[in-house]
Parts: sequence; C-alpha cells; structure tokens
Amino acid sequence: MSDKTVLITGGMGGLGTELCRLLHGQGYKVATTYIHDHGREQRWKEERAAEGYEGIEVFECDVKDWDACVAMAEKVRD
Repeated sequence: MSDKTVLITGGMGGLGTELCRLLHGQGYKVATTYIHDHGREQRWKEERAAEGYEGIEVFECDVKDWDACVAMAEKVRD
C-alpha cells in the first residue's frame, strides 16, 4: 500500500467507482466523498470490500461548500 492518498470526489458514481477500484488496485489509499445519501455510502463501502477493495474511506462533503471541504480534508489527512 502506498503512503499516498487519492481523493476522488463523486467516487460513488459509475466512473468514480471505477477510479476507486483502479487506484486502490494500484496500491493507493483511496478516499471518496458523498453528500446526504441516507445509508447508501455504507452499502457502497461494503460492496467494495466484498469485491476485495478493503479500506476505501468515505467522507460526507458537499464540494460546493468551502468550509465542508476544509473539514473533510482534515479528516482525510488523519
């Protein structure tokens, strides 16, 4: 596993999910965002883990909101 982290906004959509898989498969730590998905984010994460993509982190963030982005970036760094 790389010590580099990739952040994919909108990573739970079709193209974003493929990017998460690809980059995780290349050894990157992968983080993605979602906005108010009422549990969908947990199901998405469980589906990726079942496919062998353990450890993809998922963070709630409205990328149109600067303060939300700053708060999310702090969480990703931790």
